[in-house]
Amino acid sequence: MYKHKKIYLLLAIVFVLFLVGRIVWAACVPGNHNVRGWGWNPYVGWISLSCANEEAPSGFDFGVNVDVGTGEVTGYAWNNWGPGYWICFGTDCSGYGEIPGGGSPWASYNSGTGQITGWAKFIGWGEDGWIQLTTDYGETTFRGDETEGTFGGAGDTWETPLEEADRAWNPAIGWIQWVPIEEPTEEFILGATPSIEPCPTVILSWTDAGADTYEIYRCDYDCPSCIDENYINIGNTVELTYTDGPTGLLEEHTYCYKVKAITGEDEVWNDNGGISVTTPDCEEAPEPGELSAESPRCGEIELNWGEVSGANSYNIYKTLNSNGCNVLTAETCYQIATGVTAINYTDTAVIPRIDYYYRVTSIISIENPEPPPDFIDQESEPSNYASARTVCFPGSEWEER
Repeated sequence: MYKHKKIYLLLAIVFVLFLVGRIVWAACVPGNHNVRGWGWNPYVGWISLSCANEEAPSGFDFGVNVDVGTGEVTGYAWNNWGPGYWICFGTDCSGYGEIPGGGSPWASYNSGTGQITGWAKFIGWGEDGWIQLTTDYGETTFRGDETEGTFGGAGDTWETPLEEADRAWNPAIGWIQWVPIEEPTEEFILGATPSIEPCPTVILSWTDAGADTYEIYRCDYDCPSCIDENYINIGNTVELTYTDGPTGLLEEHTYCYKVKAITGEDEVWNDNGGISVTTPDCEEAPEPGELSAESPRCGEIELNWGEVSGANSYNIYKTLNSNGCNVLTAETCYQIATGVTAINYTDTAVIPRIDYYYRVTSIISIENPEPPPDFIDQESEPSNYASARTVCFPGSEWEER
């Protein structure tokens, strides 16, 4: 069970002065809030959705609420990772900035699907604090069960069960997993994230189980389709992270992972069971069309190439021998320009009567699903070689005959 450090609580009391009228500095009244349970993230730890949870900070009446009439979700949760990390939900985030893409914060519960959509926010994190309760990855998130058939009545609460798909997304820390109402313990929790660096790979990380070593197991199907015999041991480590791939992994394929902690003769599997993850599409940047080189003026070599649809920019490489840029990182290959957005380039760093050889690559941006979500520049294979020489220095009035 995690323990709140006194300094966190003292700093939280200072921070709460900024939230006067929003979070009540008073003894917890469980009946004021109808959501129970916890959130979990391997980077920031446990998130308490109610002051009624054991180990929640004392002296505050806080919690998350679902209005059974309108479906509106509001309120506050608490995270003990740092000083005063309150998390607002829905319209209670008003005054803390617009949601990504613009607009006022909101959150809503759908009684038909049991799903909450909208936004929450780590208040102290600025623009990096937004939590997307429904993701762009098609996940169902924050699904709940209604106790006693309804909720909002006396004694009824809304719990967050442990479901693999029940998670939300923050750009700074990645997935937030919603877990049951039971009191949190120092569990052995596994997380898995796809990555395109290199592509395809899966990055696994887990909480410290105090083990001597960890064995990593993979099933080549989605978790519900896996039985014990389907899991194979793909590696072991003493660290709390492991990267699988790219060898042995398919693009756009769903795998299931488990990790076993081993200490002496004792063995234990990660507490949250098999974790499904789908590898990304390893989109490759197309190489530029036919490259040509000529010297139309003294002291200049002009390059032209075929446009690549969707390319953000182009990189230009130069060498003094006909195969010096077979490997773009070779000592004989010089990158002379990056971020070129046109489909032509003029090289003026040339000397008359020397043959120069050029190659061009295209750059496209593909979304990297690994948190924090961003776009990664991917460089294409190089174009054909094109060669040219200039016969005079800039400003000369003579040319070779």
